[in-house]
Amino acid sequence: MRTILLTIALLFPTIAQSGEREESARLAIEYGGVAEYMLFDRTRVDILTNTYAIEVEYPAKWAEAVGQSLYYAAVTNRKPAIIFLVTGQDDNRFVYRAMVAGNKFGVTVFIEHVE
Repeated sequence: MRTILLTIALLFPTIAQSGEREESARLAIEYGGVAEYMLFDRTRVDILTNTYAIEVEYPAKWAEAVGQSLYYAAVTNRKPAIIFLVTGQDDNRFVYRAMVAGNKFGVTVFIEHVE
């Protein structure tokens, strides 16, 4: 039984990551940028535009998204931004946290509602 639960738990990040990549590719076109832009250190900016280095993330990972957007912005000499993939009302508390922290450091927060 433990093996089954562990297997299921390990699948969820893959499913979420796949969704983020698909959404990043779709949103890159909408935001006028390049998806999965690789940096010198082999990290990838989810969307890079002429203005923004954008991290695409689900709101529960708000702190990670703030940090990544700041790093990507510093390395690419762009403004930091996050696109949150919001799925429901429960996400509002995480978006709020990111907006408070992001406001302090100049991170722009965009919201995209997804299913």
